Amino acid sequence: MFQFLILTIFVLFGAVELFQWLKGVMLPLPIYVLAGAFLAIASNYDRGMGLLFNQAPSAENLMQTAVIIEPEPMVLTAESMDSVATQETKIGENEVD
Repeated sequence: MFQFLILTIFVLFGAVELFQWLKGVMLPLPIYVLAGAFLAIASNYDRGMGLLFNQAPSAENLMQTAVIIEPEPMVLTAESMDSVATQETKIGENEVD
């Protein structure tokens, strides 16, 4: 039991010393940029990043994220023009008051 206690103390001491040493290490900005790019590629590899490495993405990993809805074209008729004119007249009357 005593050996385990001594071992635990040494491990904790080593961890604290390592942590203090790592706090003092300053890496240049390009290393941070490259590390960030690597993490982005590694974390998104299964979502179609295989194209960058000449691998075809599988259909199960691709998903549609948006649906384009095209509005139906408005057909102008005499009745629709009358309703537009009536609405404009009502709007004009409200502005005068």
